[in-house]
Amino acid sequence: MAKLLVSAFQQWDLTPEEEKSGILLNENQKRHLHNLRADIALEKIGLTYSPENANRIIELDGQLGILNKLIQDCEQLEADLRRELEISAQLK
Repeated sequence: MAKLLVSAFQQWDLTPEEEKSGILLNENQKRHLHNLRADIALEKIGLTYSPENANRIIELDGQLGILNKLIQDCEQLEADLRRELEISAQLK
């Protein structure tokens, strides 16, 4: 069961199953994250690099990095789970 850790930030001690559950996204969540990522990327490529836009570009890069991490972690876990199922099926 998830347990709140003492930290300067909100952190949780999760079981492996809780961790997996938190990483996996349903189809609507994936679509939403992809839409957010596209909107942010479009905003970024629409900006001209200048001192006035530098902070916004850095901010958008950070947002893209977070979204990419969430999407990639989900895709990797899905691939790992598919491999586990294939191996399990071969053993039967």
